Amino acid sequence: KCLRPRCLLNALRDSKCLQQETVPIGYIPQVSMTLAYWDTDYGIQNEKGLSIGESTCTARTVGWPALPGKPYAYNKAGIEDLSKIALERCSTARCAIKTMGAIAIEQGFYSADS
Repeated sequence: KCLRPRCLLNALRDSKCLQQETVPIGYIPQVSMTLAYWDTDYGIQNEKGLSIGESTCTARTVGWPALPGKPYAYNKAGIEDLSKIALERCSTARCAIKTMGAIAIEQGFYSADS
């Protein structure tokens, strides 16, 4: 409604004006400490030096991302999120693989091309 800088600043402070809360589609257990990481669409490297490289292939996965408008979809974990979660929680490759695998099994995995 108002484009003056003061009005915009007040609107930014009131998040209810700009955002609408959504219903969560899933949860994972929280941890007491997380690590800093760098990312683009995928997690790249964390502060401990753990790095993840993504290589897209033509594999077909069964399932689609769970979204509010897709009642048939049940998979909640994609590689974009899994790589970031692993970098937040792990300092070794073994930990990252176990973490991503466990979440993918529990929450269901979908590929970005689903």
